[in-house]
Amino acid sequence: METNAQIYFDNLIYELHSKLGKVVILIDEYDKPILDHISNQSNAEENREFLKNFYGVMKALDANIRFIFLTGVTKFSKVSVFSGPNNLTDLTMSSKYADMLGYTEEELILYFHSYLEMFSKNINVSIETLICDIKRWYNGFRFSEEEIKVYNPFSTLLLINESRFRNYWFESGTPNFLIKLIEEKKFDLLGAEEKTVEAESFSSFSIAEMSIYTLLYQTGYFTIKEYFPEERRYRLGYPNKEIEIAFNKHIISMYSKRSIEDIDSDAGKLYAVLKERDLVSFFEILKAILSSISYQLEIKPEEKHYQFFMYTVLRCIGVNIQVEVTTNKGRIDVVINIPTIIYIIELKLTGTAAQALKQIKEKGYYEKYLLERKQIVLVGVSIDKKKRNFGKWTSEILNTKRITKTKTSKSKKSKD
Repeated sequence: METNAQIYFDNLIYELHSKLGKVVILIDEYDKPILDHISNQSNAEENREFLKNFYGVMKALDANIRFIFLTGVTKFSKVSVFSGPNNLTDLTMSSKYADMLGYTEEELILYFHSYLEMFSKNINVSIETLICDIKRWYNGFRFSEEEIKVYNPFSTLLLINESRFRNYWFESGTPNFLIKLIEEKKFDLLGAEEKTVEAESFSSFSIAEMSIYTLLYQTGYFTIKEYFPEERRYRLGYPNKEIEIAFNKHIISMYSKRSIEDIDSDAGKLYAVLKERDLVSFFEILKAILSSISYQLEIKPEEKHYQFFMYTVLRCIGVNIQVEVTTNKGRIDVVINIPTIIYIIELKLTGTAAQALKQIKEKGYYEKYLLERKQIVLVGVSIDKKKRNFGKWTSEILNTKRITKTKTSKSKKSKD
């Protein structure tokens, strides 16, 4: 079969050239046969070897070919199309083509102004406010060292057609191979947006040594957030709200073995109770989701795993949540920042909820947020190592003159 495929391809190019002139070859998703089997290395290697021989036909018939355009997720090594006389030019991170595959903000305003005007009237907001919302949801893709960002054209067109915000692009094709890799390699997404990667990391990959971090970029789920020219390093992160929300939903679904619909339902409840400062319901929902995670999964007795869980769940609803926030007196475990309230949360694996709350106050973790003019809620949480879940908690509302105790998980006074 391998020999026949090569012969057919060879004959097709040769015959077309002899009758019509030099041939143009367009190949979409050249690496799909490899990525579909990426969790089975022997199958992936076998498919790569097939593609190597198949694409090798183009090397031999270089004189018959006018132009080749090829797309794929990543650049696998030892695939013949990337070497030899028909060596391709990689456009992936070229500044010259940085705005080719998406709409710039100028293009959005110029070509879609009448649609945006109608859309803004329908939802009763100004065009300026609408564009800001579209930017948060679908802009942010950056493909080079230049600070050129583009909108996802697929999502933008569907938004204008449907007149409602949703995860259009992500729903068009879930990255199953990437989700599987994250699960198999136990890749820790916590703090991934703070890491940097060197320029060489974007060159060709072997199947055995694939960087999930750079794969996140090459598949479109991360983008370039900053470039540091002196070190020739990149900081990557989520490009926009669409990707951030959808990707984290799939991560939670993967770990908890629950449907996206169930995750959606719980996520909606979480945001509602955060706005109402209903911490009783907040921790009940978090505990229920964490309890649903398979017991076979390795949940190490470390605070960072509970930080990661809370971080991932709240990113499902697009909440501004940060972990390991640096202050001049230490690091805050979790900060949740919504329009009217800031939650400062300290987790204790070996201590009590009361001790966690005391640490927040003694170290003045709240001080850097006093100028935001929002209500600040301090929350101490203990971890129940036996149940592998959140344990007791206690909270206080910060007042500029005094700190007022509100609720705890048991009564008005902490039982810890």
